[in-house]
Amino acid sequence: MSKYDVKASFVAIIGDQKSGKSVFLNKLLDLPDDRGYNTDNSEGLLMWSVPYYLKKENRLIFFIECSEFSKNEGEDSLFALVFCMCSMIIYNVLGEPNEKVLTNLSLMGLLGTTVKDMKKTNPPKLVWTFRDVNEKTIKQTIDGNFSQTQMIDNKFMDFAKKNIDFKKMFVTVNDFFPEKACYYLPKAVEANATPNKEFIKSMCTLRNLIEDQIAGKIIYDTVLNARMMLTFINSALETIRDKNVIDLIYW
Repeated sequence: MSKYDVKASFVAIIGDQKSGKSVFLNKLLDLPDDRGYNTDNSEGLLMWSVPYYLKKENRLIFFIECSEFSKNEGEDSLFALVFCMCSMIIYNVLGEPNEKVLTNLSLMGLLGTTVKDMKKTNPPKLVWTFRDVNEKTIKQTIDGNFSQTQMIDNKFMDFAKKNIDFKKMFVTVNDFFPEKACYYLPKAVEANATPNKEFIKSMCTLRNLIEDQIAGKIIYDTVLNARMMLTFINSALETIRDKNVIDLIYW
């Protein structure tokens, strides 16, 4: 098998600086404490140079860390690039679900204009991760026989009832991300600064989810291999520079 036949998938981690993305991603990649991300003042997209290799699928998984998206100049194109190239987007939030989470994804409403012919690519899977969630909330999902995804949908629907903008955003999220999942994570460390075993266990579960559910990127009915993915990213960057949009037909 040619080295160019290897499959390639991208996973993006999005969140604000207070959410501790670097710590989250380092633990997700199971990196030692003296290696990994250290991006407290990062902007744009940063990719960990060593891909995660799934031997059974001959697949490389590249992890990208993103700053929290807002409506700053150029971030609509940046979010569009993440949407088009990634097979999974993990939105990492510190604390429990709140209205700010939906507000921070307001750029979704612009995807229809920043990506031309968007229906020709499969959308990424959206995974919400809420860190440092109290044990009572986690226990509710177990005792109430709710999935955590149901819990987040119920929360967002409650927000939507109070605010028409939140309702529009909730509908937009469901439109652009037909596949969603949600995980509540306990604190990473105990009060005595020792690693929380439940947190480590949760990160292993999340890693298994990525391995089991990561998919190849499809554009115009073609599953992209590593070489094709690189060509696509280059063409997307060119159309962003020339037209401020990602025009899939040029790929």
